[in-house]
Amino acid sequence: TYAMDGNQDWFIGVGQIKGRRIFFNKLLSVTGGHFGVDTVPEVVVETPVGRAAFTWTSCDSGFMDWEIGEDMGHLQLIRLTRVLGVSCDPLADDPPPLANRSGAWIDEERDAEGYVLEMLSESQAVVYYFGWDADGNRRWLIGVGTIADGKITVSNMLTTSGGRFSDPENDVLASETPWGTVELDISCEDGTAAFDSTEDGFGSGVYNLGRLTYIAGLPCS
Repeated sequence: TYAMDGNQDWFIGVGQIKGRRIFFNKLLSVTGGHFGVDTVPEVVVETPVGRAAFTWTSCDSGFMDWEIGEDMGHLQLIRLTRVLGVSCDPLADDPPPLANRSGAWIDEERDAEGYVLEMLSESQAVVYYFGWDADGNRRWLIGVGTIADGKITVSNMLTTSGGRFSDPENDVLASETPWGTVELDISCEDGTAAFDSTEDGFGSGVYNLGRLTYIAGLPCS
């Protein structure tokens, strides 16, 4: 999402599922990290800033109610992506190959920074990065990658700016700017993320990745 000044922002939390609702009673904002493989990770500080609840009206739609600080709001939601091997029907007994790569991945030597991967098909995936820039500002990136020889290559990772968090009176479309490239070479449990950025302060390098989360029903066999 975005802060009210249009800069990128993100929150994280672990929710509880109750029926068709998911409750996040503690949304966290994190500070203290920096991007870069040569940067010694600082101690990341987690600060509770609010809560949120998702209610699903169907497999493809729902809404979110949130409270952050003294502000609150309501967002209508529709499905944007569907993860390979997961549908609105019961899970298949034999998921497609590569389906279990979906999930969250981190470099254990770096705090509160990593990748979320959604396998869309055997040839395409969405890659998200959640973390920081070199100045310690919270940043996120997104890109659609192609899959070949087991590697996921995003040739146009995008950064964004100018959006507003749930502010209909000042609703503006965020602008997208090319950030660079990312290549993920991962097995079901570990791998690497090689990046090469065109934005000042990021540079290039390689992160060693390990599995943080799985998608329900898609474990490593």
